[in-house]
Amino acid sequence: MFVHQSVTHPAGVSVLGTSLILVEPDHVVLALGISSLEPTPDQAFGGCREAAAKVREVLDAASIPDADVNTSALQLQQRWASQYSENARMLGYEATMKLSINVRDPQRYEGLLTAMVGAGANVVYGISFGTTSLAQHRVTARTDAIAKARQKAELYAAAAGVELGAPLHIEDVDPSNLGGREGHARTAYPTGDDGESARRPGAIAIGAAVQVCYAIAPGT
Repeated sequence: MFVHQSVTHPAGVSVLGTSLILVEPDHVVLALGISSLEPTPDQAFGGCREAAAKVREVLDAASIPDADVNTSALQLQQRWASQYSENARMLGYEATMKLSINVRDPQRYEGLLTAMVGAGANVVYGISFGTTSLAQHRVTARTDAIAKARQKAELYAAAAGVELGAPLHIEDVDPSNLGGREGHARTAYPTGDDGESARRPGAIAIGAAVQVCYAIAPGT
């Protein structure tokens, strides 16, 4: 989806300013699960609890506090082979549990994940990188986007032989809606107005975009 980069009633110099900030993550969230398939519900629950206890030992050994670990209640369902055919047969009962672990040192997550999988966390739902300073970085990106918009407008005004006036219209734009044209689509390796790229491995891309219409100074 592309953003329509124009104002309804143009009255000056209309520009789009974008900014991209790359920050290092300060924590990693591991979304894992434990699954145990057994002939009976009791055996399935028991297998899941046993694996969960071993995973808990790994977390305790790594000094991961309880506040950084979230677990779901045990779930149980039947498992079938070829369930919707005439050859359907029940494989057994599957007990499952989901875990979410917040690793505050990003350098440790690979070793911890490997140990947890070895202990019985046999389902990996995903790994997400985050920063606790997201709000602060967004302020920086938005401020920079306004500055980039001003620079772009001044360039156009100078090329047209006019002077730039005050802003008449300021509109926040969701950078994820730029569809790669301004380079903020994550799947297209986002870039800012200065060519900054999100290809840096492990970095978190925080983007901002703003549509600004500046007046043309009278008499120019």
